[in-house]
Amino acid sequence: MKNLALSAFVLLVGCGSSTPEEAAQHIAHATCSRINTCSSFLISAAYGDVATCETRVTLGAKPAFSATGSSLTPAQADECANALEDLSCDALVTASAPPDACRPKGGTLVNGMACADDWQCENAYCRKTTSTGCGVCATRAKVGESCEGATCDYALSCANKVCVKPATVGQACSLSTPCEGRSSCVNNVCTAFSGPGGPCGKDGGVSCDSLAGLGCKPTAPGSGDGTCVAVTLVGPGQACGLVDGSYVGCLGSGECKLAPNMTSGTCLAAAADGAACNSVDGPNCVAPARCDNGVCKLPDPAACK
Repeated sequence: MKNLALSAFVLLVGCGSSTPEEAAQHIAHATCSRINTCSSFLISAAYGDVATCETRVTLGAKPAFSATGSSLTPAQADECANALEDLSCDALVTASAPPDACRPKGGTLVNGMACADDWQCENAYCRKTTSTGCGVCATRAKVGESCEGATCDYALSCANKVCVKPATVGQACSLSTPCEGRSSCVNNVCTAFSGPGGPCGKDGGVSCDSLAGLGCKPTAPGSGDGTCVAVTLVGPGQACGLVDGSYVGCLGSGECKLAPNMTSGTCLAAAADGAACNSVDGPNCVAPARCDNGVCKLPDPAACK
């Protein structure tokens, strides 16, 4: 969830930009404001607040304008901004099928060449398989093609290592036909996520809407059924996990460090850029930084060779 809703739009939104610097700032403002409207919980969990979101997204947006072979321009960013205004919250937060104006356009790098961003590649896709943020230009997988080590084309999902068209609410679903957006497969039918107070279950039951800040609280210890309740977010050093019967998470990409054999622990602050990180046990990096060989590193297309 940490980065599920932000990644697809980080480089794509702008307004009235005449220089890459202005475009990066417009990208940050439009992205964070729009996502905050649709899911303020996501902004809090990933960044802590909108201002921090804008600072971080600006850092992630700038490299794409000057990366070797990139076709991204301030004008293209502005076109996406216009399209983004009419985008539904479901489409925004799932990021499965952004409008045409927001999809990367082909750059000059051919398949197989080193890249860091989709905008650099002639097929508008940089396949990344490591934590370095570097990859090689490739082609997105189509329906029926393997998605092992690759990304499916827009509006497709990866199921059993094959790209498929996901089912919508009310349609039949299975392990080979997953549900799209904010829905889960319940008794082989796509069912919308539950809201506050709604039913949920760990064993194939309805999922809670995590983008609305909800978690599934069991009706009894060890029970497979529960009720969707609000998740509270707290800062570093504060108690997290299951606290006094309520779910508590961490702000700003913090990690809830659980005590051994316990359901509660303490929030561990996210690591600063250039500081030590651990993608499994924490601390986490704050996007757009990645945990690369135990260090939080910002995107650097020049390092991808």
